[in-house]
Amino acid sequence: MPEFLAVHTLTAPITVEEAVELGRKAVGLKSADAEWIEAWARLDETRKVFKIFCRWRAESAEAVKAALAALPGIPLDGVYPIVVANRELLG
Repeated sequence: MPEFLAVHTLTAPITVEEAVELGRKAVGLKSADAEWIEAWARLDETRKVFKIFCRWRAESAEAVKAALAALPGIPLDGVYPIVVANRELLG
């Protein structure tokens, strides 16, 4: 199944703990068409989260957007197709 990166720029910085709670909610968004895999958070100078990058496995970008609709209030900059280059892939 293809993979996508959902980018979220938050309207106000949140604590790491609050970001973890969002991640827990994202785990519950699994459907036949989209599954959240993992996320990375960009921190500001006060170590608060202001941008989140979420990796999804999904049938399409639209399937990711549909899953994210269950999390109202979380801004979405866009959903982009990706390929992950890691040690497993590169051998």
